[in-house]
Amino acid sequence: MSWVDWTCEVVLWVKDGNIAEQAEVILREVMADVEQAASRFKPDSEILTLRDGEQAVVSPTLLDIARCALQAAEATDGLFDPTIGQVLIDWGYRDRVPEVEVSAPSLTLSSRATYRDVKLDVDRSTMQLPAGVVFDLGATAKAWAADEAARRIWERFDVAVVVGIGGDLAVFCHDGDGETVPVGISEGIEPTSTHILVGTCGLATSTTSRRRWRSATTDVHHIIDPRSASPSVGPWRTVTVMAANCVAANHAATVSIIKGDSAQRWLSELQLPARMVSKQGDVTYVSMWPVEC
Repeated sequence: MSWVDWTCEVVLWVKDGNIAEQAEVILREVMADVEQAASRFKPDSEILTLRDGEQAVVSPTLLDIARCALQAAEATDGLFDPTIGQVLIDWGYRDRVPEVEVSAPSLTLSSRATYRDVKLDVDRSTMQLPAGVVFDLGATAKAWAADEAARRIWERFDVAVVVGIGGDLAVFCHDGDGETVPVGISEGIEPTSTHILVGTCGLATSTTSRRRWRSATTDVHHIIDPRSASPSVGPWRTVTVMAANCVAANHAATVSIIKGDSAQRWLSELQLPARMVSKQGDVTYVSMWPVEC
């Protein structure tokens, strides 16, 4: 089954159709919880209450999503940085992708806060952002919701399940029995997609082909390179990564777009299977990408 939420397609597949409605309830509950905790598009969301710079006790949902994002930032030395929310806003990406041409912002990189300025205390469930920082969890929250919903459905019903939110896929199944499930991966610009068989894993696709708009000086998209505070300019238009979970896959796919020419070697060193599509449409496979069917 599928529907639209968070302005993206949500897909739910369970091997036993008899529990589909119950599984849908779980998925919708998780998504509602994540939206209230982590959306920068929801005026009363929990993450937006932290812009005053004060330390606050946060919900378990926001705490874990933020923890995942900051771990990715640390692991990539800031190439993944959730503190770029205000940069996205300055480029025009506020509550939706701009429909008219926007002015390019005047950027002052030296004064911009980074992930290193965020204080997260997991033991005390507290979080503190520098005043004025908008924490953007777009590259983490969707994937976290997919992982969490799929895990809850799997643990409750012990049945193979695939949850997809805007192209981020979480898969749970009985790997020990040789079970695999089919998943489709959209390129992002055409109605066609590639299909592969996988076991328990996460898959995520990052692309510069969607969420695009125009500024007075350049084409703009939503994947920001923190080093320049501007949209990334590498050779890849789409990167799909397979990892142990959807959060890890989405972080790796996003960073690959930003890394550009060095992404293929980076993914290979991490032994992360990937499918990379250049701006010219050429496809490159990395580290034992599954056979397409």
